[in-house]
Amino acid sequence: MIDIYDYRVSENEINNITKQLDRLENRQLLKLKKSIDDIEQADESERLTSAKNYFDAAILPALKEFAKMTSSLLLVKECDNRYSIVVTIQNEHGFDITESCRVMKSLFVIADCIAIGSEYEEPALSLIFDFETFIV
Repeated sequence: MIDIYDYRVSENEINNITKQLDRLENRQLLKLKKSIDDIEQADESERLTSAKNYFDAAILPALKEFAKMTSSLLLVKECDNRYSIVVTIQNEHGFDITESCRVMKSLFVIADCIAIGSEYEEPALSLIFDFETFIV
């Protein structure tokens, strides 16, 4: 079985669209702009939903596994703007990110911000994932 993903757009089709745009009156262009804005907003909403689904399916299980492996407390907080999630892992003994923690190391690359501090007098590692920057 072969999966084929064809994203090609013919140059002829693009030229036809350009010609149509050139013929539109100003009032039609204003209507078109509204449609373009709606399409962009729908695409952005779809992209953010996809990013959240990616986080839930791929990132969160890895964080849970690390927290379980290190006997840590895992806190996951969605920010009010719904575009980011702050994950904090607390452990009274600190953290060792060893050779066997490859997935956790890769999450450092994906995170938009990494903070190391303390929460309630325990060492804490916080990762912020900003869905607007996810390429999904």
